[in-house]
Amino acid sequence: MVAYACADPGGVIVGRADALAALDQALEAAEGGRATSVLLVGEPGMGATTLLEHLRASARTRRPSHVRWRTAAASAPHTDDDIPFALVHDLLTSLLAGRGPTQPAHDQQVAMLEPARPTPGLLSTVLYDAVGSVAARRPVLLTVDDLHWADEASASTLALLAQRLVDQRVALVGATRPPVPDRYATWNVVDLPPLRVEEGLRVRQNVAQCPVDPVAGEAAVRAWGGNPAAIVACHRLLTADQLAGQHPLPDPPPLSAAVRQVWAPVVTALPA
Repeated sequence: MVAYACADPGGVIVGRADALAALDQALEAAEGGRATSVLLVGEPGMGATTLLEHLRASARTRRPSHVRWRTAAASAPHTDDDIPFALVHDLLTSLLAGRGPTQPAHDQQVAMLEPARPTPGLLSTVLYDAVGSVAARRPVLLTVDDLHWADEASASTLALLAQRLVDQRVALVGATRPPVPDRYATWNVVDLPPLRVEEGLRVRQNVAQCPVDPVAGEAAVRAWGGNPAAIVACHRLLTADQLAGQHPLPDPPPLSAAVRQVWAPVVTALPA
C-alpha cells in the first residue's frame, strides 16, 4: 500500500494509532452484531483515504478466515453539479454488484434512485433493506470518502441510515473535512491531527532516496505543518544537499503542484 500516511512500503501507518484502534473496534463490533458509524475528520492530506483503504484491506484479511466481509465503497465526486443521491447511488451499486440470482431485486432497488425524485427517508429505507439483506449472511463494511463534497440528499440519507443501524453486522465509515455537520452527531468522530515531528520524520525518511539531516528534516516537517501528503509530495522538490543539511531550506518551503491543487478549494473557501 502506497499512501501519504504510511511509514514504509509494508503498509505500517504512522501517527494514526487512535484512528486505527477505532476502526478495528468498529469491525469487531459489527462482527458481534452491533452496528457502528465512524467519521474520520481531517484537513486535505491527513490520511483519511489511506485509512479507508487500509480498513477495507483489513476486513478482507481478518481472522477467522470463515468470516467473509462484504465491502462497498463510494466517494463523493468533486463537482459543481449537485446531483441528488449521486453518492448513495454509487454506494448502493457497489454493495449490490454481482449478487447473482438476486440481481433483479437489487436492480429494482437501484432503480428507485432514478427519476422518481425520492426523499432521504425513502432512500435510507432502501439502503437499510439492501444492507440488511447482505448483513444477514456476512458482515458489511460501507466506506464513504469525501463526505464534504456529498450532495445534500446523499448526506442526509447516510445520516438517517446511521441512526437506523443498531443490531446489524454493519460498519459504516466516512471521511470528511472539518467542520463536522450536526447531522453526524451520533457518529464516532475520530480527528486526524497533524503528525508530530518524529512521525513526520519517519514518513519523510521512508520516501527519501538519500540521507536526511535531522535538523533540516524537522524544519521541513514543521514548515509543511505535519501534513503527511505535503511531506511526501513536497519532499521531492528539495535537493540532496538541502536534505542533508548542507544547504539551507527554501523560505517559504516549496509546494508541489499536487498539493497546491488539493488545497486550492480550501483556500478559495476561506473568508476574505
